[in-house]
Amino acid sequence: MSDDIAVEVTETEQPKKKLGRPPGTGKKILETRVVTRETRVPLGGFSGPLTLQNKDPNYFYYWPLDASEGGPEIERLIQAGYVFCTPEENLVPGNTSVYSTTTGVGSIIRVPAGNDNKYHYLMKIPLEWHKDDQKRHFDRVDKTEEALYAPIDGLHGEGLKIG
Repeated sequence: MSDDIAVEVTETEQPKKKLGRPPGTGKKILETRVVTRETRVPLGGFSGPLTLQNKDPNYFYYWPLDASEGGPEIERLIQAGYVFCTPEENLVPGNTSVYSTTTGVGSIIRVPAGNDNKYHYLMKIPLEWHKDDQKRHFDRVDKTEEALYAPIDGLHGEGLKIG
């Protein structure tokens, strides 16, 4: 028995939420996936929409929230070196019921973020760059804490008398 199960979903029409729309105007999805023992999402346990399987250990993955691929949060991340993840990378979001991608060559992975027309876009950065960013961040936090707890003449230490 093979461990691979080919799951093919042909072009299907999603039902509209409002009555009175003409038939054939629903969103169409065309998707083909191969599910293996390693890539399947088991029943039970946590598999929220922002969990991820088949990650490359050399990258840090991040799900920023923005209204479009060109929004301000996405722009900031692109300037920092993040790139969009694509379906060709065979990444599997945890809850495939909300899995959605844009169409066409070079498409990206995104997950709807509720009813406010925003999406979580899957992006990645080399792990080494992410570690550098984290070190800079924590160095800045350490300096701030040192400044907060540094003794001030007359207010801290042996010479301070309260009462």
